[in-house]
Amino acid sequence: QTNPKTGFALTQHRETREEVEFTLDLNDFSLTGKMDRLVLMPTSEKKPEWMILDYKTHHVVTEEEIQNLSEQFRFQMACYALAVSRQFKQANVTAHILFTAVPTLHTLTFSAQNLETFATDLQNHYRGLKKDVLASSFALTTNQHCCRGCAYYQDNDCGIRSTLS
Repeated sequence: QTNPKTGFALTQHRETREEVEFTLDLNDFSLTGKMDRLVLMPTSEKKPEWMILDYKTHHVVTEEEIQNLSEQFRFQMACYALAVSRQFKQANVTAHILFTAVPTLHTLTFSAQNLETFATDLQNHYRGLKKDVLASSFALTTNQHCCRGCAYYQDNDCGIRSTLS
């Protein structure tokens, strides 16, 4: 799953798109984002496929650290893969996470079924959050890792800062 040479080949491929912005319509809401790089790669079939390459500057050394960080980024990569799948009518999508500090590549593969399940889960999660927000009855998180960098937290718009301090 990890191969620095593959990461180098991906960065040197001729047909790439960098800083690719997307808006994904999921019926109830739109998901927007920006992917570091898309690379058009040849496949064993006749049609080449777009692959995602996302750069991470985390300093990872062990395979366990790579696995743990890669799992933390799975949601982000699934969002990107869903966008690629829909935009390019591509059933399966591969996302590569390139840890740049110690050049190491980790690969995540998303099947068409994985992506449709993910899209449904996203929509259901959004509906639940919307219902809770409209009812003014949603549970605040205590996951400080996620909150500390959020603009809502910085300005205390969510009211959670006082509960975490």
